[in-house]
Amino acid sequence: MTRHSHPMLSGLQLTSAGLTEVDALADLINRAYRGETSRVGWTSEADILDGVRTTPTQLAALLVAPERHFLLAWHAQVLVGCIGLEKLVDEPSTVQLGMLAVHPPLQNLGIGKWIIHQAEQWACAHWAVRMSQMSVIHLRDSLIAFYQRLGYKATDETLAFPVAPHLWQPKVTDLKLRILRKALV
Repeated sequence: MTRHSHPMLSGLQLTSAGLTEVDALADLINRAYRGETSRVGWTSEADILDGVRTTPTQLAALLVAPERHFLLAWHAQVLVGCIGLEKLVDEPSTVQLGMLAVHPPLQNLGIGKWIIHQAEQWACAHWAVRMSQMSVIHLRDSLIAFYQRLGYKATDETLAFPVAPHLWQPKVTDLKLRILRKALV
């Protein structure tokens, strides 16, 4: 255990998500990103977007896709975090990480860092990738800085923020996703 690590980290267990966990997974992701419950943590998008981040139906579709995988972090049999992985079809040596979520009251304990590290290792071992990338809302300076401390480099590449009015409604205009990358080997 490093000098700054939280004792909870030693009790974390990692599993692969299955269809039986989609409700709990959607609940965790939505609590971490949207609404008043997300404001407890520092990863909230509640000032940028209304609505939900995902649904159990959307997650179930992702879980059965062969190029997708979700890892779940558990502590004392309680789901405390997750991350989605996608092996990019057009860049098979790259994994896209997304939907990183940590239960808001447990944020800032090192769980997110641990989950990202585990996801990078999993992707290298199972998909033989050499690069990891993330897409982050360009306004999320503190989140981009967090990923940069983990070795991710902000690129000049951006993507249009996805339109999904049945799930979320932007509170600000001109949202973009900024691409961050990290070499894994």
